[in-house]
Amino acid sequence: MSRQEEIRAELFEHTLNGHAPEVKALTEEALLLGMDPMDILFKALIPSLEEVGRRFEKGDFFVPEMLIAARAMQGALVILRPLIAETGAKPVGRYVIGTVKGDIHDIGKNLCVIMLEGAGFEVYDLGVNTPPEKFVEAVQKHEPDIVGFSAFLTTTMPMFKANIDALSKAGLRDKVHIAVGGAPVTQEYAKHVGADSYAPDASMATRMAKQLVGDRSGPSKGAEALIIGERINPTGRKVLAAEMKEGVMDRVRSDAQAQAAAGAHMLDVNAGIPAIDEPALLVSAIRAVMEVTDLPICIDSSIIEALEAGLSAYEGKALVNSVTAEEERMERILPLVKKHGAAVIGMANDETGITMVPEERLALARRIIERAADHGIPQEDVIIDPIAMTVAADPTCGLITLETMRLIRDRLGNNMTCGASNVSFGLPDRPTVNAAFLPLAMHAGLTCAITNPLEAQVRRAILAGDLLLGHDEYAMRWIANFRADQAAKVAQ
Repeated sequence: MSRQEEIRAELFEHTLNGHAPEVKALTEEALLLGMDPMDILFKALIPSLEEVGRRFEKGDFFVPEMLIAARAMQGALVILRPLIAETGAKPVGRYVIGTVKGDIHDIGKNLCVIMLEGAGFEVYDLGVNTPPEKFVEAVQKHEPDIVGFSAFLTTTMPMFKANIDALSKAGLRDKVHIAVGGAPVTQEYAKHVGADSYAPDASMATRMAKQLVGDRSGPSKGAEALIIGERINPTGRKVLAAEMKEGVMDRVRSDAQAQAAAGAHMLDVNAGIPAIDEPALLVSAIRAVMEVTDLPICIDSSIIEALEAGLSAYEGKALVNSVTAEEERMERILPLVKKHGAAVIGMANDETGITMVPEERLALARRIIERAADHGIPQEDVIIDPIAMTVAADPTCGLITLETMRLIRDRLGNNMTCGASNVSFGLPDRPTVNAAFLPLAMHAGLTCAITNPLEAQVRRAILAGDLLLGHDEYAMRWIANFRADQAAKVAQ
């Protein structure tokens, strides 16, 4: 290992652990060795802070640990920022942020500033006790992608609405994304005042900001594959179906907690039981999940009324599963997606069924994306499902799906998901088949798999795929997972 590689690894670890003096010294050494400031930022510092965010969201890190890691990185940014500016490198995006008028609390806001700067944003921090006119002036002057309002007191939360009204009066409301946050703030309150998004903490605020602007943080770091946990689905699960039918949600809650603990990034919630009031049952299931985890939810139903009820009940930005390229389905579902500010999975089939020609599936995916745009839904909020089918019925199904993924990746660039377990339906030893399929799909462009995170073989296959595709800098997630598994074995 060269000294430059050692420095990247050491910067990652020292930033993660909040060792500010070591981070500063290593940054200075890296520059003396002629390392590119962008290399230092995107191959060591940003991956480390992203790992901090992941650990915080999983409950493995607490606010003080996140704060000292962010401050350690801030010391490096002080050195790197002017050097990066000299290169002419463009920021990921622009972000105006401030604590609202009447409120002088700034710890959460300051943490957001550090993490956003670390993620590559150009941040304009307006400080505390910021009146509406100052936000208006900053938006006019800096033309940010996002403006963030922070409030720590329930008595100052009404300033969110005052700020939004001031932006509307100045003709700026539709030119900027409005994000809100703070200890007493909820998703419901954010909707009430007309904000575009809500984040419960700095880590989530940074991740949402990156998603909004397209995460242009550099080509050197790939995005990890995400897992949508598939377990909360009564189809084929007689005990779960019987309990849900009786209104008993204990197993729904325990399934949600188990999948979250196993590393799921989102949870699919399905309540499709014949001869039952699916809208009411889906709402109950969604509320049960929200009681035990903050993971985002994928609302899974083919019933329009159930989707409407679920979207109305969910406190967050949901993912709708799904819409096809059928005209009637698009015209009924896409307006709901837009109304509730959700994202949607677009399945590459239409009234004629599922074509076995990859180019035709590509055309159907493009049709969904274009129709979504007609309804005001941005392309990044359309996740394409290229459709995985069982190889037990047709041995070419896997190849057709992989080729469709490559076409969508290269020609459309959308994120993709699929029911990864479908490929093995009707076969023995399904987890092994699923585990083999996932890295192939990830290489072809799959960014998010609907699968069972409780299957250790499947989960490890995704982690290994990320590692081998260069999406896991210095194998940090792979090593962390290994250590967690070892600790669990010892605990048993």
